[in-house]
Amino acid sequence: MPRRFARVVICIVALMPPVIARAADEKTLLDEEWNAAFLGTDKVGYVHTTAHRIREGNRDLIEMRVESVLTIKRFGQTLELATDYTSVETPDGKVVRMDNRSKQGPVETRTRGEVIGNALKLTVETLGKQTTANIPWSDDILGQYGEDQLLKKRSLKPGDKRTYRSFSPDINQVMTNVVTGQDMDEVTLLDGSKRSLQKILAQVEGVPALKNMKVYSWVDDKGESHKQHSDFVISTTFYRTTKEVATAKPTEITGDFGVTTLIKADKRITNPYETSEVVYRIEITDDDPFQTIPQDERQKLSKDDNGKVLLTITAIDARQPAPDGAKKPKAEFLDSNNWLQSDNAKVIQAAKEAIGDASDPWEKA
Repeated sequence: MPRRFARVVICIVALMPPVIARAADEKTLLDEEWNAAFLGTDKVGYVHTTAHRIREGNRDLIEMRVESVLTIKRFGQTLELATDYTSVETPDGKVVRMDNRSKQGPVETRTRGEVIGNALKLTVETLGKQTTANIPWSDDILGQYGEDQLLKKRSLKPGDKRTYRSFSPDINQVMTNVVTGQDMDEVTLLDGSKRSLQKILAQVEGVPALKNMKVYSWVDDKGESHKQHSDFVISTTFYRTTKEVATAKPTEITGDFGVTTLIKADKRITNPYETSEVVYRIEITDDDPFQTIPQDERQKLSKDDNGKVLLTITAIDARQPAPDGAKKPKAEFLDSNNWLQSDNAKVIQAAKEAIGDASDPWEKA
């Protein structure tokens, strides 16, 4: 199903095998798939998927593993993004445990979870720092293998919709997914051949940040996907191919992911560093700017006489006290966490060295 490729889109954002996997008494390969990944026209990496039937004690289980490696350019720097997700499930797709490792450059975040009763017990670890969480759980939440079998067990006719729930280890949240069958489409594949395949649309409900993400997949009459595409943030395409083609190193990365995702104004601002206020006209497709863009003492939204949305940016002297009524940052933005480890001894030492003898907050910044 397209969500395993949607996870790669969201992460845009050589891993050890997940050690949460317990020793299986038996292990039989059921399926294996290689996909080449493209950002724009650049080949940037691959996605490798395997499904094994395993025997643990007196139980038959399915172990589904999805590995991806992407090499992208961001503001001139080359960065490797790698994920390794293993889901152990019952044959009908109920999750037993999961292990997700995501790596940006040298930093790895690992999320491990096990379903116990009506909760998924999670442990998240980054650079030795651990946090735990309990996610409410029920048997209708499908694992990776359960999702993968949806169209293989029962196809979708054009116009038909299917809704199901799944867990995203990237945002540690249960999501509602909607897949919609569309018409047949003639598709050009990576080797230049053309096939008549059915187009499937996959979307996420209930997660505001992902509500505009649309992942299209082209599947054959057996429910096997041969191409996936999304324009969420940046154009991303995956083609089913051979291991040799998928793992071949990119010859050149011409596009810059950082620059591509910037929103460019249609005119140059004269003397930007001396400008105290700028007004932008904002147009967003399929969304409400008043729900999407935060407002505070620095930026305000309004409408002109023609109903066009205006965003007014006002320069603020950070050395001055915050104005009355300014929002106080919540604890979640101040406390140390897995991604911003302000209580780490090395971070504390580096901060002390950077600040030196400065005592004024602005000078410290």
